[in-house]
Amino acid sequence: VLERRFTLPRHTEVSRAVLTIAGDNDCRIGINGYVVMQKFGAPWEKPAVLEVARYLRPGNNRIVVLLKNTGSAPNPSGLIARLRMQGANGFHKSLVTDAKWSAVQVAAGANWMSGTPRKDQAVVLAAWGQGPWGGVARRKWVQNQPCPIFRKVFPVPANINHAYLYMAGLGYWKVLINGRKVGKGELESTLYDYSKAVPYQSFD
Repeated sequence: VLERRFTLPRHTEVSRAVLTIAGDNDCRIGINGYVVMQKFGAPWEKPAVLEVARYLRPGNNRIVVLLKNTGSAPNPSGLIARLRMQGANGFHKSLVTDAKWSAVQVAAGANWMSGTPRKDQAVVLAAWGQGPWGGVARRKWVQNQPCPIFRKVFPVPANINHAYLYMAGLGYWKVLINGRKVGKGELESTLYDYSKAVPYQSFD
C-alpha cells in the first residue's frame, strides 16, 4: 500500500481535482476514507483519469493506493500518478508520485485504507518519461470517440405514486430525466470487479 498525506489551506474549496494514475496492475484508490476506484487486470499502459474534488477537504488529506501485481512469477508492483487541484482565488496545487509517498505495511485481512505503525519511504524507480513507465500518460491513449449516449422517450400515466430507476453500467455514467440529473454525483460509478458481476444502483 502506498500513501500520500498533504494539507490544503483552511477555507479552501477545491472546484476541480484531476487524478491521473497508473498502477501495475490491480489498483484500488482511496481518498480520505472513500473508495474512489477499483481496477482489476487492466493494462497499466492506459492510466485512469478521475475527477476527485468532492473527496478533498480543507486541512489534512490522505491518498491510499493498494497495488497487486497479478503475474504468475514474483513481480513487484509500481505506481505513477499526478493530482492537479484548482480552486477559488487562483488556488492551484499539484502532487506527483515521489519520495514524499510512504509504503505502508498492511496485515492480511486488515482494512487496506487504515495505516499501520510501520512505514517506509517509497522508492522512486524513475521519473515520468523514463524507466519502466516511459511516457505512459501521454495523450495518445485518450479515447478518440465520444462517449455513447442512450435515450428513451416514453409516455407515463397522469397519476404516479412511485418511480424507481435501476441503473447498471460498466465504468462511469450520468443519467438525466427531463433534463434533470439523477443522483448527487457528477459521474456515478459502482466500483467492482466487472468480470465477476455488474452491480446496480437504485434511485427514487
